[in-house]
Amino acid sequence: MKKVLLFISFFILISCNDGAFYQQFSNHSDYLKIKYNKRLSGKFPDIIKSDAFDLKSCSYIESNAYSKFNYSNDINYDVIFLNNQKITFLEFDSKINKLKNLEPKWFIKYNLKDSIKYETIRINCFYILRDKSKKEIFSFTNL
Repeated sequence: MKKVLLFISFFILISCNDGAFYQQFSNHSDYLKIKYNKRLSGKFPDIIKSDAFDLKSCSYIESNAYSKFNYSNDINYDVIFLNNQKITFLEFDSKINKLKNLEPKWFIKYNLKDSIKYETIRINCFYILRDKSKKEIFSFTNL
C-alpha cells in the first residue's frame, strides 16, 4: 500500500509542473548526443554549429517551442543570416507575443526601440533572432 501511495504522490508531483519540457546542454558535444533524435532536437532550429554553447529549449506539447544558444564564431552564422528568408522585427515580435505567457524566463527581453540591433530570419517554421553584440541566437516556433 505504501508503494502505491508513494507512486501516486510522485505522479501528482511531476504532473503539477507548468507543462513545459526543458532541455539544456553546456556545449555542442552534449547537444550532439540528441541531435539525431527529432523528438528531442526538433525544438532547436537546424543551424547549430560546433561553436555553440549554453543551449536551452522549452517546449509545450502541441503548442510552441523556444530555444536559445550562444556562439563564438560570427562567420558560421553570418552565412545563415545572409542566405535565409529575412523577416521584419515586427513579424518576429507579433509571433512571440501571441503566447507571451509561456515564454521561459531566459528568453530574450527586448524593447521595440532597440530592434535595429537584431537580425531576424525565418527558416521553415522557426522565427530566429540574433543579437550579434552578445553572440546569442533565440528562436521560436509554433508547432
